[in-house]
Amino acid sequence: MQNFIITKNQSIEFVEKLDKLLLKSYTTKKSLEVLDEVFTEDELEYFKYYAKNASLVLSSKDSVNKVAESLKNCIQEMITIELELSFVPTVKTLSNISELVGENTLLDITVNPQIVGGAIIKQSGVVTDYSLAKQVNYERF
Repeated sequence: MQNFIITKNQSIEFVEKLDKLLLKSYTTKKSLEVLDEVFTEDELEYFKYYAKNASLVLSSKDSVNKVAESLKNCIQEMITIELELSFVPTVKTLSNISELVGENTLLDITVNPQIVGGAIIKQSGVVTDYSLAKQVNYERF
């Protein structure tokens, strides 16, 4: 459950849903019912899991809003690693990479077939090139 949000795009989509939930909660008295309207089953499961781990009870509109704001802040504070790959990664590949980089890290994936294989990793302004294209060019000269 800890690696529910793996990519930057997933985080953007989920934060948009949290914003939608918060907006809808201002126009309705029953924000608990709005949860089913806003989230998929898996997303709702994650929302409840997060609330439980944060010792927050989803019993009222205010508590739902508190969980949504807390989760939104948590997502926005995650570290982003830019990862340039030569292929579109599968869900399993993303999950494996996510386990390697640890919790609270988002992957910003770019596909670039010109790197042939391997990866180019960018984090905090540091670029590390593990691409096959770099190795081939290096060995040529």
